[in-house]
Amino acid sequence: MKKLSILFIFALIASFAANAELSQKALNMRSQIKSYINSLGYSPYIDEDGDISFTYDGSSYYMHLQDYKDAVAVSIVKGFSNDTDLSHSTIDKLCWSIQQDYILVKVYPTTSYKTIRVEVEALYKTAAQVKQFFDDNLTVVSIVADALVERYSGM
Repeated sequence: MKKLSILFIFALIASFAANAELSQKALNMRSQIKSYINSLGYSPYIDEDGDISFTYDGSSYYMHLQDYKDAVAVSIVKGFSNDTDLSHSTIDKLCWSIQQDYILVKVYPTTSYKTIRVEVEALYKTAAQVKQFFDDNLTVVSIVADALVERYSGM
């Protein structure tokens, strides 16, 4: 019975790992996006989670890719360390207020509330589409991140 349970657990873990892997289409897109970001001089690299991490205007960002039907969901994310004594409720209200001003941007704390993230996500079928909107999406994340810092520092 123990062996059966252990085998079941390994099968379950393998199933989750397989679901987390990117398709060949997404891997090709990630490679093309990384090359494009490199051509802009942002020194991208693939981090331990498989995301494209890069530095823009002195700040760290990453791009997360995830398969979604016949497209790839691509997110540009900037995270902030939360080392304040603000309550979870206050942080939730702060994120909510920013999201009301910037409707298409996600602003949320991680489960532990140690990081707050600003994220723009869209579905793309080609790397060319990602490249076309990259500068605009990066600018939006930067603007919202600056607004978050401004409100956050006023608390």
